[in-house]
Amino acid sequence: MKKYQTKFITPDLAADREALISFKSQLSTEPPSVLSTWNQTLSPCNWTRVKCDIYGQRVVELDLSGLGLIGSISPHIGNLSFLRSLQLQKNRFTGILPNQLGNLYRLRVLNASSNSIEGVIPPNISRSSGS
Repeated sequence: MKKYQTKFITPDLAADREALISFKSQLSTEPPSVLSTWNQTLSPCNWTRVKCDIYGQRVVELDLSGLGLIGSISPHIGNLSFLRSLQLQKNRFTGILPNQLGNLYRLRVLNASSNSIEGVIPPNISRSSGS
């Protein structure tokens, strides 16, 4: 993925960074160094498997497919309000999809296949608009 190089972190991007750090903290194991760029010193736009909008102000895509990640999907993922694509397939996520996914009004792609997720897709996810 092409990275937008930015040193200035807007308040909105800082909130996205916190949501992703919280998501990472829910992982009980990760392959060595796969998400090592996910830290407080770099902009999320420069992180592995994260894509920001063309202005480098909001996270719009998250592709964690096939990384062998283990853990639960953090409700904090619902704070990524500009997210359009969430690729979580082919990992070892367990538990349920958090209801907070329904906060992702711009979400167009959600793939959580090939995991051990139970339950149903949160009903409020269907209210996503076309914006």
